[in-house]
Amino acid sequence: HGLGGSLATWSLNLPAFVAQFRICALDLVGAGSSAKPAIDYSVPALAGFLARFLDALGPDWQRVNIVGHSLGGAVALAFAGSHPERVERLVLIDSAGLGSEIDPTVVALMRSKPTLENLRAELARFFANPGLVQQALIEQLYQQRMQPGAQETLALTANAAFSDGQQRIDLRDTLGGLNIPLLVVWGGADAVIPVAHAQEAKRTPQSRLEVFAGSGHCPHIERADAFNQLVQSFLFSIFPGDYP
Repeated sequence: HGLGGSLATWSLNLPAFVAQFRICALDLVGAGSSAKPAIDYSVPALAGFLARFLDALGPDWQRVNIVGHSLGGAVALAFAGSHPERVERLVLIDSAGLGSEIDPTVVALMRSKPTLENLRAELARFFANPGLVQQALIEQLYQQRMQPGAQETLALTANAAFSDGQQRIDLRDTLGGLNIPLLVVWGGADAVIPVAHAQEAKRTPQSRLEVFAGSGHCPHIERADAFNQLVQSFLFSIFPGDYP
């Protein structure tokens, strides 16, 4: 999941995969229902957390497919760069770490006091379809942000990844060094991270790029059915280039 999100952001995706895969969605440390200690929240540190999380799941989780969105994409990519032997296939959705640009407005909103008004404005930056910014979603996010320590760890994570209106981590060389099948998915109307960053997928020989026209920063939510079908096809394909 991305900055300010949680495993709840996958609610439209997880049911589509349970019949074919053993799956696990997690709240990164500092997010959702996970603990919120005062620690390093940089992308490399979060990738280390992911490694320890998979270790804790046991030997059956030593090699996995990983799907990461936004900041979670950067975490997944950093993990794949550090532990290439542990990643079967990688899916990046509107991923951070592939360019310097980031919408400073949404980062500032995340750092601001979590009022219902601010959260509505924040969510509006994520979706091309304003109808998705519903009151129930706003209130769910409000409850999450009001947990003890949540706003503090969100600020620490934001400061570590994004500052002065730019992304602080560059994983383009890591992307170019991958030797695994890669699917990059982007919303063509993403107002948070420019769709131009998606072209970095060409750095990886075994890569496929899909841009969902008219979708914002969360195509896995706005176009959930199409996204689920695409990712399932990718995970079952004999790569490259043999799936619709």
